[in-house]
Amino acid sequence: MTYVKKIHLSEVQEKIDNKEDFILYIGRESCPFCQKFAPKLAVAIQKTNQTVYYLDNDSKERKDITAFAHDMNIKTVPSLSSFKKGSKENYLKKGSKSSIEEIMELLTQ
Repeated sequence: MTYVKKIHLSEVQEKIDNKEDFILYIGRESCPFCQKFAPKLAVAIQKTNQTVYYLDNDSKERKDITAFAHDMNIKTVPSLSSFKKGSKENYLKKGSKSSIEEIMELLTQ
């Protein structure tokens, strides 16, 4: 996925600790819902020119990512969330069923 920037959980935590604004996508290539969502996310990123960080839930950090997701009230993948000043402010409620326009709306908030 060349349209997103891969990030490790420790880097996500650093962004939260530094109270940064960022957009986080959690997914995995083996997930059929993520496979359906990824092309729409790519179009939305191209149209909005936003930076989206990708946390791969298939990585060695999976157990820790699952705990992080639980703490952030993220229940499923794909998950797209916007963070403002280090706090989760909004998220894509319809996940893979979201339209490109709905994804773009979250990216530009």
